[in-house]
Amino acid sequence: MKEVHTGAVHIQELSHDQLKYLLEFLYCAEIPADAMAEHGHALLIAADKYDIPVLSKVCEAFISSTVSPSNVLEILELATLTSATSLKETAISVILESYEDVVFSKEYEDFAMKNPLLLVDIQKEFIKDLKKQTNTGESYVDRQVFLGHQRM
Repeated sequence: MKEVHTGAVHIQELSHDQLKYLLEFLYCAEIPADAMAEHGHALLIAADKYDIPVLSKVCEAFISSTVSPSNVLEILELATLTSATSLKETAISVILESYEDVVFSKEYEDFAMKNPLLLVDIQKEFIKDLKKQTNTGESYVDRQVFLGHQRM
């Protein structure tokens, strides 16, 4: 162990700034919004790795508010990597809301090749939504528009 000889611990997966905000959160229980915007993904991964559930929830909530059709696949991968179930549900909801835009994109083809199990999850949710649409005459998207939520 190099730490014994050097007195330094290297955490390679975090940049200096990311480590600074991780420590700031541990001491002060807060992270500035601009830091969260820039480092939220890395902090969620660190929170998962180092078992900091409160930071995980803070990161999940922030990242959930930023999900859009253009970044949803990246966020779905992140949510799966970190076992962030709420974030995963949000990402899948965005995919259902913007199904054609997401599924017919080049990014989705690449995503499908790397994440076949997530593809199964998406298809299951899509089929559930179709069944709801058939049974109620409305789809998830219709319900969201009815409830006042707009597509991104």
